[in-house]
Amino acid sequence: MAEKNRFSKPVAFNNKNESDQKILKYVKKKNFSGYVKKLILEDIKRKELQKQQPFKSENGSIVIKLENTEVRK
Repeated sequence: MAEKNRFSKPVAFNNKNESDQKILKYVKKKNFSGYVKKLILEDIKRKELQKQQPFKSENGSIVIKLENTEVRK
């Protein structure tokens, strides 16, 4: 028997929840699966960029995150 390459990750919505209603109305005429995949990929890219970019901490020092290590200057 051939291996199945496709699988589903269901998303549940509550018709009584105002936020869920708003989402459902917005995605009503969109390709929901494609739209969700696009949003996830954009989120992954954004988080990858955040890992690479230094930022200033509350005390003004520059923090550079490298994988699971922090280098402070």
